[in-house]
This record gives sequence, C-alpha cells and structure tokens, in this order.
Amino acid sequence: MSVYDNLVGMEEVLDEFIVETTELLEEVNEDLVHLESDPDDDLVNRIFRAFHTFKGTCGFLGFTQAKDVAHVAEDILNQLRNGKIQPSSAIIDNLLESCDWFSQFINDVKEREEKDYEIAPLIAKLEAARDGAEAPVASVPANGSPAAEEPAGGEEVAAGNGKPVDEALEETDGQAVETAPPAENGEPVAPLPEVAREESASDLIHHIDDQMTKASQQVTTDNVGELSTYFDQLISYCNQLQLPKMAHVIEKTHDYLVAVEKGKLDPSADGNVAIVEAMQWIKEILEDAEDGKPVDAGNSVLVDDIEVLLHGPSTAKDSKGKRGDQKAQATPAQTIRVDMERLENLMNLAGELVLSRNQLGQAYTDLSAVKTSDASIDNLDQVNNALGRITTEIQEAVMQMRMLPISNVFRKFPRVVRDLSKAKGKEVELVLIGEETELDRSVIEAISDPLLHLVRNSVDHGVETPDIRRAKGKPEIGIVTLKAAHEGNHIVIEIEDDGAGIDADKLVAKALEKGVIGSVEADTMTQRDKLNLIFKPGFSTAAKVTDVSGRGVGMDVVHTNVSKLNGSIDIETKIGVGSKMTIKLPLTLAIVTGLKVAVWDEEYIIPFSSIIETVKLDKSALTKVEDKWVMRFRDSVVNTLYLDDWFEVKSKRNEDQEYYAVVVSVAEFRYALVVTGLKGQEEAVIKPLGQVLGRIPGIAGGTIGGDGVITLILDIPELVQSMGLG
Repeated sequence: MSVYDNLVGMEEVLDEFIVETTELLEEVNEDLVHLESDPDDDLVNRIFRAFHTFKGTCGFLGFTQAKDVAHVAEDILNQLRNGKIQPSSAIIDNLLESCDWFSQFINDVKEREEKDYEIAPLIAKLEAARDGAEAPVASVPANGSPAAEEPAGGEEVAAGNGKPVDEALEETDGQAVETAPPAENGEPVAPLPEVAREESASDLIHHIDDQMTKASQQVTTDNVGELSTYFDQLISYCNQLQLPKMAHVIEKTHDYLVAVEKGKLDPSADGNVAIVEAMQWIKEILEDAEDGKPVDAGNSVLVDDIEVLLHGPSTAKDSKGKRGDQKAQATPAQTIRVDMERLENLMNLAGELVLSRNQLGQAYTDLSAVKTSDASIDNLDQVNNALGRITTEIQEAVMQMRMLPISNVFRKFPRVVRDLSKAKGKEVELVLIGEETELDRSVIEAISDPLLHLVRNSVDHGVETPDIRRAKGKPEIGIVTLKAAHEGNHIVIEIEDDGAGIDADKLVAKALEKGVIGSVEADTMTQRDKLNLIFKPGFSTAAKVTDVSGRGVGMDVVHTNVSKLNGSIDIETKIGVGSKMTIKLPLTLAIVTGLKVAVWDEEYIIPFSSIIETVKLDKSALTKVEDKWVMRFRDSVVNTLYLDDWFEVKSKRNEDQEYYAVVVSVAEFRYALVVTGLKGQEEAVIKPLGQVLGRIPGIAGGTIGGDGVITLILDIPELVQSMGLG
C-alpha cells in the first residue's frame, strides 16, 4: 500500500507540508552558508529546529526515509548545539547535501511519487560527521550510581529499555512504555511518545497537559538537561499538530534552558519564574481546547521576558515592570496563505474596474460636450472623480498583494557562490544589498534564471584565483555584489565583481574564430557592440566545456529572458578592475503604462518600459541598407521599422506627412519605430486576445479604452524578432 493511500483526505495537510518545508529548506540553505563563515548559537538552534520539524512532520505523515535522514542531520546539529563538534566545511557540506536530498524528496511529494530512495550513502556520511566527536564521559550523580549514557544527538530514550521512542512505540503498537527515567527529585518525568496517527489531537494535548504537571519543578543545573529535552519534545508536538504560535513560545523557553545547560547563563529566580509561567500558560491553553481541536495561541509578553533573560541581565522587578509596556506594544504580524488563482482573479476584477472607470470618464466627457450646465452632469463629475480615486487605490492595493521582496531570489545565491567557488578553487564573498526591494511575483519568477547565470558567470569568469589576485596586489577573497533598488516604475539589479574585467578585443577575436561575426562587421563595431557579443547564442570564451560553462547558453538565456520582460541589460567593465551588469525591468507585467501612438487610422500602445525617447523624424537621417531602413541616432545607427508596413495599415504617405520615431530598446539593442502621431500616455490593463485570434506575433494583448475601442499593446521584443531583426 502506498504511503499516499494512508493520507487520503489529508491533501490540504500534505500541500501545507510541501509549502512550509520548501520555505524552511530555503532558510536552512542560507543559514548553513552563514554558519560556516560566522558560527552563531542562534543559527544552530534555528537550523536544528528546522530539521526537528522535518523529522516530526515526516514521521507523522509516514515518510520514513525522510524522517531517518532528518533524524541523523538533527543529531549533528545537536552535537553542534552542545559544543561537541564545530561547524567545519565538511560538516556543512554534509548538511547541505541532506538539504539537496530533501529538495528532491519534496519535488517527488508534489508529484505524489513514492520512491525507495538509496539513502544509505547519505546516512553514512551524516553518521560519520556526527560520530567524529568524542563520546561524552558518563557523569556520576550525587547518589553514586552512574547516570544513563546519553544517546548520540540527544535522541529521546524510552524508559528502561534504552531504545529511541519511535522504536519503542513500534514494539508497543504506539503506546508509551510505563516506566520512565527518574528526575533528580525522584518524581518520574515520562518522555513524550511519538504522535500516533490514530490518536486524536485532543487526546494527545491532554496527555501533554498531564505530563506538564509532573515537569513543573525549579530549574537547577541538575535537572535543566531533562527539562530541555522535555521542551524539545513539546516543540516537535506543536510542529506536528501545526501549532506554530505555541511552538514559538516553547522554542524560546527551550533556548533559555539550553543556554543554562551549556553554562552560558546561570539558573536564576527570574528564569525560574519565566519557566513556571511558560508551563502554566501551556497548561491553560491546553485546557481551553474544545471540540477536539487544539487552540493555537502566542504569548508575546512571555517571549519578551525570556528574550530579556537570554540577551541581557535583568532583575525580576525590571522584568515585571516592563510587562505592561510590552503587552501594550505587542502587535505580532498576522499573515494568511492565499491561493494564487484567487489573487489572479482579484487582479482581473481590478482590471475590469479600471476599464469601467475609463468608460465612465468618457461618458462624462461626451455629456459635457452636449450640455455645459446641468446639475446631474456636475453630480456625475463628482461620482466619476470619487470612483477614479477609489479605483486607483484598489488597483494599487491589489498590485501590492502581488509584490514580493527580491530576497526570495537572492537567498539562494550564497549557496551557489559557496559551492561554485569551492569547485573552482577560488575564495569569493557575496554581498547582498536591497533584499527588501519588492517587485511583481511574475517578474520574480522570470528573473531567477538570468540572475543565476550572471552570478555564476561572475564567479567562474570574473573573479580570479587567489594566487593570481595576490600577484595583482588584490585581496585573495574576491567580492561579488548583488544589488537591487527601485528607479521610478522599474527595478534596477546590478551584478558587480572585482575580478579581471572583460577584454572586448578578445571577445571579437573569439567571435571571428567561431564564425559568429564577419571581418567587415568586426571593423565597424563599437565598444558596446563588442561587449554585447557575450549574449550571442552559442558564444563562449571558455577553453573547454564544463558543468558550469563553455556551451554558450547561459548569457543567451539572460538576454532572452530579460527581453521577454521588456527589460534592458548594460555592461560596464574595466580590465583588471572588474565588471558590472545592470538589468532594468518593469515592476509589474499585469498593468502597462505606455505611449499611445497613431499609425494612420489605427492606434497602438507602446510600453514605456521599452521606450528610450521619441523624436520627430528627419528623413535625411534615413538610409536604406540591403532593403532595410536604418536611422542615424545620436552617435549610432539603429534599425528602423515602419509599423504601417508590418501591420499592413492602409497608408496615406505623402511628402508633407510628418512622422515620428519612437526609439525603443530590446535588452542591449536599439530600434526606431516609425509612427504618424503621438497621442499621449495611457494606462492599460493587458487582456489576452482570446482563443479565436490566438497568438499574434508582436502583440502582447489588448485593452479597452474609455470610448469602448480596443487598442492593441505591442510586444516590442517579439515584434523585433518577428521582423528578423532580433
């Protein structure tokens, strides 16, 4: 029987598990890289809790192999927490490998694929890393009898038989054993059993409540270890039962107990008060559970009190004196998960509202032209203005809901830089700036791959090896900077390195060698044209093909994806100093602000994100080369496109007709679109053309104006490509 057969009716729980585990894995990857360079107890605790959550949830859902991997990884982290081993590069490598395994496992869960994974090699690596520490020396308590040997990694032990709880449960059909290791005061503190799937959440919570009464004892150096283990188990329960608020409070309490256990803090009256209050609070919450549903709640005041104990000395009086202020100031953020389909639907409705607002505005204009003084028209004007203001606010609010911080993309690059620099024998530090910068979710998804290629390119081709950098008088550690910032309605992303720079002449020589360009073209190329050769399909300067470079695909992907987003990319470089790639993208793709242009009797909208400037066309600046028009623009020559020719608009060309050139950019290239009139700015909600018309090259979609007329919105990158100029 498949594990998914046992999860019938639990699809929502499984989907939630996928989302939360994916997010946790991203955080763990980032934290592990930081831990390697800057060891920190808080980081270790955070990573430990993540793997503890993996283990508990996978065990609850029946993913045995995933639970086993998480369990051994958790053991390593427990050794790190207790200071028995240090976060060496080898240990971080093993933990990162376990994260990679979990990522693949989660992808399989998404597809509901059940596999028998070959986890023995990974488990062996993790166990070797765990067992590399010296075995703890058994301590002898005051009564003279030797204490039970602590299992590796703080594994929970069932009473008397020395076996892990999960193994003991298998032998007892999920029932907890009757005996328990004695506490220092002689009162047994029974270990919490693993969650049995057939056991209701309410029964389980009340079972915890019974055990909490036994555990209410003063914190001392003798019993702090048992209490720490007890709270550790409570964290697992809260995670399995999806009680994140309760888990947060218990985690903070556990952090304090671990600090006392490791000798970083001394047991104190304030600490004892906080622990007892935590226990009492948990007990009260459990008693409030009704109808078999556990009640999830937080306690920011209690968390703040424990934070004071953890991060600074205080007296009981100071701690209590702050309670009122802390309680008043406690305003935890409230968040919910919303299906993207609902957001998209809301976005569409907001778009329809914008169209209706435009139509109402047009109706008011038409009526005003007929009747200049009428009370009803004045009222309509007021309603129109109010509706316009509200519609704008709704539109902005919906757009804000779609915005995500670019840290969602940035957070995976520390791992990428670490792994690649190790593989290349380089030392590279990644600096992230502007992680809080927000942009539309659709842009976030589309920009991920281009940024990945650019970061890899900086490490692989840009930053030199330590010996070369020493010879040049540079620091051995190279710097790659990833920066994001808003610039009007655009986001600007810079990828900069302090490496060797790009030799434009070498690019030309390589392009000639590979037949990418001809000698005539090479002689007429500007510095910008030479640098842009790296975006040519199949072009690479690598001496040999590796798993990182040499195929000439990466930078072509960057160019293609940036073009699809109506963005641009520029290169700045200085040999021996470094290079900087600057990407400029629109913040959103759902609503377009553009320039409405006339092409004789037809009108089109060109997105502002693609426009560089507009000029009145000087016919003397036009020249025909090989049956294609080109125009002198500033210090360069750009291909020129007559839109009436391409869209087969009935032309009325004559010598007296005035024309305008709208100069646009597609990535790093420039083009001029010839039109007959400039109508002004237009804000448009992009609507697809529908199944009847299908996909028309060069058309992004359409929008309905206030007069009810449909105006087509141009897709500049696709238009240029369709005309054979891309």
